[in-house]
Amino acid sequence: MKKMLWIALLAVSLSVVLCSCGTENVPVSSQAESSQESVVEENTEMNIDAILEKVPFVGSAIVVKNDKTVYSKAFGKADNEHDNEINTVFRIASDTKQFTAAAVMLLDEQGKLSVKDTLDKYFPTYSHGKEITLHQLLCMRSGLMDYTDLMAYDIPDENGNYQYALTDDDAEENEARILKMAFEQELVFTPGSQYKYCNTNYFLLAKIIEQVSGMTYEEFLTKNIFEPLEMKATGFYDSYAVEGMVVAQPMREMSLSRFFLPPSASLGTGDMLSNAVDLQKWVKVFEGGSILSDDIIKAMTTNYSGEDDAIAYGYGWMIADDGIYHGGTLLPYNSAIYILPDEKTSVILLSNDSHSDMTGVAKQIKNEVTK
Repeated sequence: MKKMLWIALLAVSLSVVLCSCGTENVPVSSQAESSQESVVEENTEMNIDAILEKVPFVGSAIVVKNDKTVYSKAFGKADNEHDNEINTVFRIASDTKQFTAAAVMLLDEQGKLSVKDTLDKYFPTYSHGKEITLHQLLCMRSGLMDYTDLMAYDIPDENGNYQYALTDDDAEENEARILKMAFEQELVFTPGSQYKYCNTNYFLLAKIIEQVSGMTYEEFLTKNIFEPLEMKATGFYDSYAVEGMVVAQPMREMSLSRFFLPPSASLGTGDMLSNAVDLQKWVKVFEGGSILSDDIIKAMTTNYSGEDDAIAYGYGWMIADDGIYHGGTLLPYNSAIYILPDEKTSVILLSNDSHSDMTGVAKQIKNEVTK
């Protein structure tokens, strides 16, 4: 009888040990929280999938919430031989402008220029040079005509020649032609009086960066932004040669190829290539404590537009109530970056086959992860 009782007690003890194995020091509440968090993350992923499927999205996407990557996927083809991957490189079009603005602000901080400078300091022969400041270039309030509009609406003569055509092989000649094109036009409004998105502004800023730094625009950004952040896949359309990287090709005809494929055609305005991995390093800069000072970040993310302007614009960023964002369109390339710096949350979308509004898609995803 005693022997049977001893065996029964031993069985109960073993049962307790076996049932508690793997849960020692793990509170039941922690297990429940972990399980709930897993379900929330799975739902978030499914909901982002659904948003991108509606586009339908071709490219790569990274979404970070509270400093944790909650989504990282790629879709479709990069070219006829390669699928898009998360490190595939894309043209980011006008998302280039935030980098141009940052370069100007670095030079401002170094005392090599001032955003209060007027254009005549850098282009003394321009007839309206004394009327326009670098600040107005940065926040799209210069009154200059957009040179890309001039090219887009250029009408060929009887011989099929375009007045504003660029050369296929001479960057310096193209830059001279763009400057001539821009400075020949009358202002479309009084500088500072209103907002109008204008690529000419950022082309001029790129040329000013070169004047005051003694470096090419590409060299200055590479040395002062890409290298410190270890953005090793990032470069420029005219010279991109990063070994081992797959560069996404347009998966349908580029509708504006005649304007933006020649050398320097989009200098400072839309000539960068990058991938989602590198751009994630960039967006973290705006959380503070990196290569840009708090003063520069504040200047870039301040809304300089008036109440009547349709868009709130800073320096290279559009300003929202909860953060900053910008898009880039060079069809069929399409990009969008949306950052909520205070929440350490961001959305990056890069596509090589889209006619959709990527900033609108990025906002939908942002709303999904912050609801």
